[in-house]
Amino acid sequence: MLFALARIKKRIPIGVAGAVVAVFYLYLLNAQSPLGKLSAVFIFLYLWGIFSLAAFAACDRLLSPRLADYPTSWRRLWLAGCLAAGLWLANNIPILFVKPLAVPFPPPVLQKIIFLSSAGFTVGLLLFTLSVLLAARQSAEQQPAKMRRFRWALYALPMLLAWLVYLLAYWPGMMSADSLNQWGQALSGHFNDHHPASHTFIIWLLVRIYPSPALVALTQILALALVSGYILGFFETQGVPKPFLWIASLVFALSPVNGTMVNTLWKDVFYSAALLGFTFLVYRVGISRGRWLENPWNAILLGLTGVLMSSFRHNGWPIVVGVLLLLLLLYWRFWSRIAIAAAVFAGSVFIIRGPIYRLVNVTTQGVYEKFIPSLFSLYSLAAEADPGSYAETVIQSIRPFSGNWSCDLTAPYQAVQQMDGSGQEENIFQKGINLISRSPNLMYYYYTCRRAFSWIVWDPYGFIDNTSHTRYLVDPNPYGIVPASKLPAVRERVSEFVYWSSLDNQISWLVWRPALYLYLFLFTIAVQVLKYRDWKLFIASAPLVLQAIGFTLLFTMLNFRLQYAVYLAALLFWPLLFAPRFVQPAQASAEAHPDQAG
Repeated sequence: MLFALARIKKRIPIGVAGAVVAVFYLYLLNAQSPLGKLSAVFIFLYLWGIFSLAAFAACDRLLSPRLADYPTSWRRLWLAGCLAAGLWLANNIPILFVKPLAVPFPPPVLQKIIFLSSAGFTVGLLLFTLSVLLAARQSAEQQPAKMRRFRWALYALPMLLAWLVYLLAYWPGMMSADSLNQWGQALSGHFNDHHPASHTFIIWLLVRIYPSPALVALTQILALALVSGYILGFFETQGVPKPFLWIASLVFALSPVNGTMVNTLWKDVFYSAALLGFTFLVYRVGISRGRWLENPWNAILLGLTGVLMSSFRHNGWPIVVGVLLLLLLLYWRFWSRIAIAAAVFAGSVFIIRGPIYRLVNVTTQGVYEKFIPSLFSLYSLAAEADPGSYAETVIQSIRPFSGNWSCDLTAPYQAVQQMDGSGQEENIFQKGINLISRSPNLMYYYYTCRRAFSWIVWDPYGFIDNTSHTRYLVDPNPYGIVPASKLPAVRERVSEFVYWSSLDNQISWLVWRPALYLYLFLFTIAVQVLKYRDWKLFIASAPLVLQAIGFTLLFTMLNFRLQYAVYLAALLFWPLLFAPRFVQPAQASAEAHPDQAG
């Protein structure tokens, strides 16, 4: 009897899981054909039995054997984490709430909560199952191999060849107003830090070699291809099967997203390549449990890569600082090496933005005036609006997806900032009180009204801007630069795809919205965490997550180019899902006693 009770108690969680998943599918079936009260009950019981049996089979045959050597704490925490991630994703992926069941109770509002909760639970179980199947693979007996000579070049070769074809199609490269602004600075020698002058210096140097945008585009191609090829070459040393690496290389090379972006003269291409490299180096730190930093040259490389990030875009330095602080917190044993990286980063940035900027007379005054409305417009208005004024009414009226309110931050600020009640008579203390009381509404607005560009996979109200510059090619300019395609047929076909895929909300989320690729990258890192049983390995996701958080809280313009690095990282890191697990020497004792290790 006791044995029977023990077996029943062990199956209770499986029965609960089956019931929750059955609720989710019950609502999906109701959306296809509305169910009556009695039929809904019978269908629920049927689905409950089916999914409970499926959950039992999956747990007994697939998951339990693979989790046998994991500590109990790891199993529970991982399941809880997957369920939490599932609840988050259920509100951020294309799962639309279906019509409520025709029952007197629960009410429709509660039914929506039940549906989203059951959907999140279902997604969480799928994440748990898939992550366990990918992570609990046979450990490799050998240690990671050394990279074969010039192996990285082989993986980079398809990218170089494909992107050169794209360059010929979009010859001499695509240039927007931002590109032409920097081009003019490079020709005149009068530099402004509106776009990082350190990036304009590169254009200045290339113009002296060959005065054509094609050389800048070629440099972007080389930079991204070599970084990406090296990353794939390193993954080969980690035991990733070569077919997956070659698939990644070919997809990366042939992607119209990469082919057009890398041939558009934007600082974001160099920045994204630098952020990709920085993310890879942080992954090297995590996968080695910090030992990669024992070599001081690696610490210097980490710092210099951070310098490139801060040199190519103004938001680069907070990400570097945040990651270095996290590395110091997680790998305190290597504090001296992290200090070297921080010193190289801080010293180089100081020299560039100090003596070098002064030497070439870089203008910095007034650089950020254009960004003030974008960054702080609504927050400034919220702080300065007098209580009871029309300006406060406008602030309070902000609601997501409002048909009469623009999600462009600049437009509402310019329309209301001069109105009565948005004056400057409030003192600093009153402004602070106003901001605190009104900020929750603004933050909700930011998140729901296209501010969630980084996190929501599908947004029926959203659009994506700056999907390369294929629509305009080269903006009007006084420098005589005009499109001169060598492969006009290729250009026409690719431009049609870019234009169609970016405007159609039914497909744009799959191609251009960064959220899908951010979640793919985070899942890849999460599998590595479970595979190596090392929570600290989540540090590899820190650069991209910090960037996404920063854009969400500040200005998140709907520009794909701002988060291009997320796309790059997702398409390069996914082969790690199929890598074996190399047992590090320091883990040997922990493997023998998994309960203590947890």
